[in-house]
Amino acid sequence: MLKNFMIKTAHQSIEYKIIGLSDSRCKDQLFDMRVKNGDGANKGHSVAISVYDYFLQHYNIQLQYSAYMPCVDVGKPERPKYLPLELCTLIPDQCYTKALSLMQRASLAKKSRPNPQARVRTLIDAVGNQKDDPVLAEFHISIEKQLTQVEGRILETPKLKVGNNEDCIPCNGRWNFNSKKLYEPTRIERWVVVNFLTPRETFLFSQELINCGRDMGIVVYTTRLFLSTYIYQPFSYLMISLINAAY
Repeated sequence: MLKNFMIKTAHQSIEYKIIGLSDSRCKDQLFDMRVKNGDGANKGHSVAISVYDYFLQHYNIQLQYSAYMPCVDVGKPERPKYLPLELCTLIPDQCYTKALSLMQRASLAKKSRPNPQARVRTLIDAVGNQKDDPVLAEFHISIEKQLTQVEGRILETPKLKVGNNEDCIPCNGRWNFNSKKLYEPTRIERWVVVNFLTPRETFLFSQELINCGRDMGIVVYTTRLFLSTYIYQPFSYLMISLINAAY
């Protein structure tokens, strides 16, 4: 979720790009810190130190709530650089370009489609908070707290024509085609069943297909071709068999 987002550190005011999170919590996450020699050169030996102890010793910052949380990794895959969460601030107004998860999409749709009663409460509360606005008072602008009421009408439910010149009227916003025939059904004279399983399942499927078509007024001829094949059969041979079956 946070990958490729920009953050700003509180102890240095430097911006970094997030590449991930640490595997361990801040108090246990170790990294190799190079210790300088006595002459101040950087060519010293390396010691393992935790992120928590590093910030305590070098910045005199004692981490509070993020000591037991993962660290933010702003380094490179071959050379990670860890920062405590409480020292990082997410830079505002950044666009999230990745696809949302199913739960996130459902939550977004729920928030963007509140019921009418919730919308009314939100508007009334927003207007009520503006009664002491000095800018509105300066321009002598007042906003009525109650919504304006207008007369409306309910439109007639659209109908669909089905077989036998009957009208199909929707219920609760849905059309139910059970026990209904098509207005202009077609005729299926030639058709093929390609079987990847057992012949018995092919026969049952074809019978259900014929019965379903007849229930909707479609004339399905019982003459059909059963073509048994396998997954590893060449696709070109399968296409030739289907073309020959159609003629």
